Amino acid sequence: MSTLKQLAIGAQEPWGARMSNTVYETLSQKIVPGLVEANNRKSKSPIKKWLGVSPSQAGSIIFGNRYEEAMNMLVEQSTDYDAITNSSTKIYITNNSQITHRSKGNKDIDILFRHEDKIYYRESKCNLQLDSEKSKVTASKVKDITRKLQVLYPNYKIDAAILNMNWSGKKQFYHDVRVEYAGQFIERLGFDISEQEYKNIGKQIGRNYMEAISE
Repeated sequence: MSTLKQLAIGAQEPWGARMSNTVYETLSQKIVPGLVEANNRKSKSPIKKWLGVSPSQAGSIIFGNRYEEAMNMLVEQSTDYDAITNSSTKIYITNNSQITHRSKGNKDIDILFRHEDKIYYRESKCNLQLDSEKSKVTASKVKDITRKLQVLYPNYKIDAAILNMNWSGKKQFYHDVRVEYAGQFIERLGFDISEQEYKNIGKQIGRNYMEAISE
């Protein structure tokens, strides 16, 4: 008798009815190998690569928001740059190029800071492996906000880019929008940190996360 059949015979629903051998074996034999294969497959997710663990889809969304907030906090702690956005209150830009805290009908600005005669705008995007439509929407948003920022700050040069959480990467442009990586961003702010240290930070955060959810 197969192990699966023994499990099926011994298994019972909460109300005491035995599970169907055929249904159990069919579902188990089809699903389990697929899950094992998916688990062994090398993930392209930069979040999983950095943390060493794979958060849920909801967790990945929250991670993206918190990573953006953390980057804003680093700007606030930099002695060379003046933060315009911050880690606690989201700002938006209106169709007539005004800054507001109202989201309806306006576009959110992820990271915005100033140095001398230059305004830096960064759209935080952890994953660059988006489908074509989503990637076009992201690039279009950056271009639109950049135009509006130039109207809002006519005496400043607008330096716009998509900020990716990888330390470095080969992709330099994203539908004609420049890509900046975490290494470039963090080093610009004046923090002395190596690529290996950045990777170590990610793994430690991943361990902290696993410890927190296992308590």
